[in-house]
Amino acid sequence: VELDPRRGGFRSIYDKARGHEFVGAPDRTLLFRLMAPTEDVPGEHLDATGAKIDVSDGTATITYDLGEASVEATLRLEDASIETSLRVENTGSMNIEEILFPCLRGLAPVKDSSLIWPELSCRKIDQLFAGDDVPSTSAGLGGDHHTWNECTQKRTRSEERRGGKE
Repeated sequence: VELDPRRGGFRSIYDKARGHEFVGAPDRTLLFRLMAPTEDVPGEHLDATGAKIDVSDGTATITYDLGEASVEATLRLEDASIETSLRVENTGSMNIEEILFPCLRGLAPVKDSSLIWPELSCRKIDQLFAGDDVPSTSAGLGGDHHTWNECTQKRTRSEERRGGKE
């Protein structure tokens, strides 16, 4: 595991047993996003920036002072897993409504992979990075996604082209 020194996000997650790198866009790191919508800006948010990273005995403690919030993330290697925790203290006037953590932006293609999530219209997506030309109705997300938001936008566009059903 390699962390971005400025944002604290994952620059590399390499699986030694499979010989596979999971981060395909190391320049787009982001460990968390605090969603704090306002009446004027519904998408207002605070991103992880200004990381102070301390690593000891397989555990990284990352602290942030974002002005409106004080944040501490802990990432610990446990066998083949990365255990994560996040503590957020709202020190300002923003109303933090949602926290996205941990974030992994720029997921690299994983051969023969599936994504399973709690959604009623399409719970499993086979061939995650396949294009729209794959005949399966649960074919991938198109292979050109860099963030979770782009993923959902792509699915919506694909559904529109297919007549609204997924």
